[in-house]
Amino acid sequence: MQRINNIELKFICVEILSEIDRVCAKYGLHYFANFGTLIGAVRHKGFIPWDDDVDVCMPRKDYEQFLVIMEKESKYQVMHDGNSENYYFNFARVYDPKTILEISGITELKDLGVFVDVFPLDNVPENEEERKKFFSEINELNAMVTISMPERLNRTIPIKKRIRTIMRLDRFVKCKILGPKKLIERRKAAMLRYEGQTAVISCMCPPDDRMTFESDIYQGTIEMPFENLMVKVPVNYDTILRKYYGDYMEIREYLHTILKRFLLKNESSEV
Repeated sequence: MQRINNIELKFICVEILSEIDRVCAKYGLHYFANFGTLIGAVRHKGFIPWDDDVDVCMPRKDYEQFLVIMEKESKYQVMHDGNSENYYFNFARVYDPKTILEISGITELKDLGVFVDVFPLDNVPENEEERKKFFSEINELNAMVTISMPERLNRTIPIKKRIRTIMRLDRFVKCKILGPKKLIERRKAAMLRYEGQTAVISCMCPPDDRMTFESDIYQGTIEMPFENLMVKVPVNYDTILRKYYGDYMEIREYLHTILKRFLLKNESSEV
């Protein structure tokens, strides 16, 4: 085992992103770079200098097909809440199984390696008040999934928050009775409740109105350079980024925080 440096980490992330792009092109699936990766493509033609991860989004239908295809034919593996014990997120991670990741907050995901986040886009209520209640429901289900997993609750949640969680005895007991599998099923059913029924779409990882748009805002992509790749980005990237980040072309001092990730690489793996 040897540690992977930041340059190697970014190289592996780009390789995974290249595989995602290949699979989506082969099967006609729609994806695009988002969040810091989208800013990186637009502003830096690659990673934001102090960032070291990659985020992409997909419409729910494409996302579900993508998970199945990747598990069947890719050298990379996919971790999501339907196939991995103690995986509490409501989005997937495509990872390199030749690597092992050590990062504060997700130590219980023992098999996870260097990864790329893949987020589904789901229809949400058009009415603002109804959407607010819906987002609260998803947030509550996210919390309940976490509480139902002893590894997550005991290792990664600060002691004060853990105590507050347990003091809500009714919810705590309900989580333990239902268990993670039932709660994950409930969360997914809730996220799919408005599928194809509204003209508003959102990335609910976690729910945030800043990432909620008329569905046609995500229609159409163009290609932009990201390191040594050409990746898909939304045609309306400026509208998306301005709503979420404001003046995204301004480099703010508070963003200059290098994420500390320590990775172990099997001796047989190549970078």
